[in-house]
Amino acid sequence: MSQPRAREGMNKRDRENQDHPVKACKKLRAESDAEDGESSIEDEEISSDTSPEDSSSEETGSESDGSHDNDEGGAVSGEDENTSLDSESHGSTVSPSMYPTGEDALAWHDCIQDFFKTDEDTTRVIQQSWPSNLLVKHLIRDRFFHSYLCEYWKQYRSFPETLSEFVEFVAKVYTRRFSTQDYLTEEEVEYAFESLCLVLGKTAFENESKNHQCLVHRSQLEWDDVHQSSLGLLQPISEDHDNVGSFQFVHDSIRQFLIAKWVMHTVTANTEGRHQLRDFVEKSAALSLSCYCVAHLLGQSDSHRDHLLQFVNLLVNSDAGLGTLYHMLHVVTTAVESKQVDLLTSAVAALFPEKTLDLISLPERSFHGIHILSIFMSKTTAVTETMLPENLAYQNLLKMYPFCKSKSAKDVNHSKQIRCLSYLPLFHSTSMDADNLYFKRTDRSLQVSLIQKYLLHFPSLQTLSIQKDGIDIELFSQIAPYFLFTPSLSTLSVCGNKIQSTDGVTKIATLLSKRGLASCKNLKILKLRYLCMTELPSLPLLEELDLSHNAISDEAVPGLDEGLASCQNLKTVNLSHNKLSDVGELIAAFINLLILTHVDIEYNSIRDESLPSIAAWLKVRTDVEEVRLRDNRFSAEGVRDFVRTMKGKAYGWLFDDLLYDGSQADVGEYVESGGEDVRREEQQWERLRREKDRLIVKFGQQTVWIDHTGPRSNNA
Repeated sequence: MSQPRAREGMNKRDRENQDHPVKACKKLRAESDAEDGESSIEDEEISSDTSPEDSSSEETGSESDGSHDNDEGGAVSGEDENTSLDSESHGSTVSPSMYPTGEDALAWHDCIQDFFKTDEDTTRVIQQSWPSNLLVKHLIRDRFFHSYLCEYWKQYRSFPETLSEFVEFVAKVYTRRFSTQDYLTEEEVEYAFESLCLVLGKTAFENESKNHQCLVHRSQLEWDDVHQSSLGLLQPISEDHDNVGSFQFVHDSIRQFLIAKWVMHTVTANTEGRHQLRDFVEKSAALSLSCYCVAHLLGQSDSHRDHLLQFVNLLVNSDAGLGTLYHMLHVVTTAVESKQVDLLTSAVAALFPEKTLDLISLPERSFHGIHILSIFMSKTTAVTETMLPENLAYQNLLKMYPFCKSKSAKDVNHSKQIRCLSYLPLFHSTSMDADNLYFKRTDRSLQVSLIQKYLLHFPSLQTLSIQKDGIDIELFSQIAPYFLFTPSLSTLSVCGNKIQSTDGVTKIATLLSKRGLASCKNLKILKLRYLCMTELPSLPLLEELDLSHNAISDEAVPGLDEGLASCQNLKTVNLSHNKLSDVGELIAAFINLLILTHVDIEYNSIRDESLPSIAAWLKVRTDVEEVRLRDNRFSAEGVRDFVRTMKGKAYGWLFDDLLYDGSQADVGEYVESGGEDVRREEQQWERLRREKDRLIVKFGQQTVWIDHTGPRSNNA
C-alpha cells in the first residue's frame, strides 16, 4: 500500500500522478451514471430464486462464541465471514452473537474511559445510562463500533435513535478519519465520499446479486491503489490462489450502507427506478441493513415521500421468504428506521388486521428488534394489544420465582421467563414493582448462562442473590462482567460452597470479578462467601461488606486494604472464617473508615501480637460499637492485657457475670498497695483464665466478643 503524502511540497506533476481518490471517483461515477442511463439492473443476469437462508450475509455471524473482538476496527467482512448489526434469527437456530457478552461490556467501558480520558462526568453519565438503551446494547456486540458510539455522544450528547442513522454516521466519520492521513481538503473528502457511495454501492450490489460475494476485485475498479482511492473503505485480503487481487469492505455494515446509497440514488434519479426498487426488495431479506438504510435515506427528504411509500408497500406485499412473523417484523423495522412512522402507518397496518401483536410463541429478538417494536408501538395505533403466554403476563411474572423470594424454584422455565422479561420495554405503562432476583440452592436447572441473560435484560435490577452449590471464583468471574448491564444494583449476595486454591487461574478470575464489581457504583451491600474473593474494587457507596469464608490470608491484605480505602461509607465489615493471623495492616485501614461501627473477624488465626493495634484503633474510633474476635488464637494473658489496656470489664457470655475488671488501678499500683487489691486481682485473673467460652468485653459504648485458648504456653 502506498504511503500517504503530505500536501505541502508536492508539485503539480506529483499530484496528477498520484492515484487521487477524487479523480478516480469522478471517472468511475461518470461511467456508472452512463451505464445506469442505458439499462436497469433488472436487465442483468441475476438470479432471484435464492432463498434468504442461502443468501443472507447477515445471519452467518463471524463470532461463534458471541464475543466480537474487532478492537482495531479492521476488516471483518468477507465472502465467508462477516459481522452484522442486524442479527435477528430468521429460523429456529438463534445466532450466538445476538446478545453482547460481559467481555464486550468490559471492552466498551474501557473504550469510554480511554476516549473521554479526564472527563469523568461524561464517563459516569454514559456508564450509568447506556444499559437502558437497547440500541447501544445491540451495537456494543461489535467492538468496531465502540469508538464511534463515543464519537456520536461527543457530537450530539446522546445516542442514536436508529441503527441506519448510526451506520451513516460511522461511514462518514470513518472516511474523515482516514482522510486525515492524506492531503485531501474537507471539500474533496465530502465529494469523494458521495462518489464512493455510488461507485462502491453499485459494485457491492452487483456482486451480492450475482454470487452473494462480499468481496470486490481490483478489475472492477481500475484503481492502482484501491485502499487509498476508496478512502480506506476497501482493505486488501491475503492473496491466496482464490482471492488474488480481491478486497473486502472495512465492515459489512458499511458495505450495506453503500448499497443503500446506490439504490436510493437510482430509485430517485432514474426513470427505471421502480423496477430497480422492486429488484432490491426481492433481495431485501439478504440485505436487511441495506433495506433499513434505504428507508432512512428516503425518509430524510419530503420530496422522496412517494418513493418511501412505494418501497414499504412493496415490502408489505413481498414476504421475501422470511415467514409471516419475521416478514412483519422486517417491515416494521424498515418503517421505524425511516423515522416516518406516521406516514407509513396505513401501509404497515395491513400486517395487523386485528391490531394485535402476537408474541405467544415468545420469539427471541435482539435488543435492536425490541428497540424497534418499542418505538413502533409508542408512535402508531396500528397495534393496540400485545399477546403473551397467559401464565407469563407481567402481573403474574413478578409473583414467580426468581423475582419473588418466597416462591419455590420447582419446575421453573427460565428461558421463557427471560424472553418474557426481554419484551418488558414494549409495555410503557407497566412498572416493575419488584427489581429483585433471588436464585436458590434448590434450583437444579440454574446455569451461569441463564444468570447472564437475566442480567442482560434487567437494567433496573437492584437486588441480586445467588445461593448456588458448586459456584466458585471461576464461575463468579463469568457472571461479574454482566454487572455492567445492571448499574442500579445496590445489593449483591453470592454464596457458593467451594473454595479453590489461589493458583494462576484463580488470580485471573479474581481480577475479572474485581473489574465487574468495579462497575457497581451504586452498590451498598456486598456479600461474597465461599468464592476465594481476596480483592475489592473502589465502591464509594458501600455500607456493608461480607467477605467471610474466602480463605483470605495476610498476603492478600494489601489488595484488600486498597479497596477498603475507597469505601468511606462502610459501616459493617465481616471477614470471619478466613486465614488471617496478623491484622495490623487491616486495622490501619479500619482507622480511616470514619463511620465504621461493626467488625467481625472471628474464626481466623489472629494472635496476641495484633491486640495492641486493635486496642489503639478502638481508642481512636470510639464510634465503633461492636467487634467480634472469637475463635482466634489469643492467650489468656493476651486477653487480660487487652482488657486492662481498654480499661474495660470482661463478662462471661452465658451468665453475664463479671470475670475481670480492668477499669481499676494499673497493675503496678495493685502490687504497691498489696493486701486486698492484690488478692482481688489474682482471683479475677484466675476466673478469666479458666473461662474459655465466649467473653464479652465492654468499655464505654463499645463491645468486643473474644475468647482465649488458655495460658500463653498453650498458644506457642
